[in-house]
Amino acid sequence: GRLKRSGSPVKARHIAEVLAGMTDQAAIGEQPSDAPSDGE
Repeated sequence: GRLKRSGSPVKARHIAEVLAGMTDQAAIGEQPSDAPSDGE
C-alpha cells in the first residue's frame, strides 16, 4: 500500500505467521522469493 509505494521497509505479517516462526518467508503482499519476476 502507501508505505510500500513511499519506500518504507515496514512489512505486514499475520500473527499466526509470527507465532509459527514463519518470518523467513515472504510477508503479506510480497512476492515469494521463488516466484518469477515480472521481467521474465
